[in-house]
Amino acid sequence: MFRILCILAIAIGAFADQKLVYPPPPDAQVHLQKDIAYTGTLRFDLYRPAGHDSPLPVVLFMNGVGGGDIRTWGQYTDWARLVTGSGFAGVVYDSHEGGATEDTLTLLRYLREHAASLGIEPDNVIVWACSANVSTGLPLVMDARNTAIKAAVIYYGTAPVKEIRMDLPVLMVRAGLDGIGLNRGIGEFVAAAVSANAPLTYLNVPAAHHGFDIRDDNDTSRSVIARTLEFMKTQIQPSLQREISAGLHEANAAGAVFRGDSATAMREYESLAVARPQDSEVHRNFGNALFGAGQYRRALSEFQRALDLGNPNRGWISYPAAAASLKLGDVEAALKWVENLKNIPSMWRQLKSDPDFAPLKDNPRFKAVAEQN
Repeated sequence: MFRILCILAIAIGAFADQKLVYPPPPDAQVHLQKDIAYTGTLRFDLYRPAGHDSPLPVVLFMNGVGGGDIRTWGQYTDWARLVTGSGFAGVVYDSHEGGATEDTLTLLRYLREHAASLGIEPDNVIVWACSANVSTGLPLVMDARNTAIKAAVIYYGTAPVKEIRMDLPVLMVRAGLDGIGLNRGIGEFVAAAVSANAPLTYLNVPAAHHGFDIRDDNDTSRSVIARTLEFMKTQIQPSLQREISAGLHEANAAGAVFRGDSATAMREYESLAVARPQDSEVHRNFGNALFGAGQYRRALSEFQRALDLGNPNRGWISYPAAAASLKLGDVEAALKWVENLKNIPSMWRQLKSDPDFAPLKDNPRFKAVAEQN
């Protein structure tokens, strides 16, 4: 990982003078405040749409490596100008080499304390990080204490993280022609986010190089940048943020089922079932969690409850319910559940080859239903 980060840091320096392949707004449409001191000798530049007086959400362009003056680099100045055209304030800043995390947190505190004079929304921040800056940026945005950060955009970079924030939408963009080690790291992060059932948008750009947004002057790069801007505009909407927050409990429960973490899944779904007793889908999924944990009798009760509440997924309920009944040695109950699968050919194709149902294969009732499918 250290070797990869060194190579990426060299690459960042090599790209310092290059411009974005997507045209930013003209200078006349952008208001720039330069050299704002936020701590000691460290400064930041604030880009805003000209003539816009109301508070704006912020895109913070991560300086995770430190040392270099990215406030003068074409990639960063162009990106900061570009986001102003989508209704954001852009922030490009200095940080110390080896101290970027603390510097970034200090800057976030400064933005909060001076939000009124800067004309920004300090609790509506998107962090954009690329290349070696992701080594600091990704762990920082994944720290659940940093609640002002509402979304993150990660370009061709990765880093190990201790946790996956379930309330943080992430746009991860992979350059397909990048180094194999780097792209494997991106794949590991994507797999972890999917396993957690976290809000991840993943864009794989097969023929893109590292730094494609300044190196690959083509419509593919411009399309990815346009999709990035759209992602940003969507994620700062209060309605979407409320929906993500409201769905956290259930998303975590579903992620636990996916991972095979039955203990967590049961705990989460039991809590949901108490809070939403008339929600048939919660009861169905609670049944699946109980089935995965081997609590077959309780699972059957939840499956029946889901049907009684009008859940339309008759097949998805009856199949595991029949299996649970067989686990309990109740052939009669299993056959009743199997009969619910009439006229669902896809379920029957799976059921006929499922070894769990081998004890029923010679039963006349089972055969009768099988012949109808």
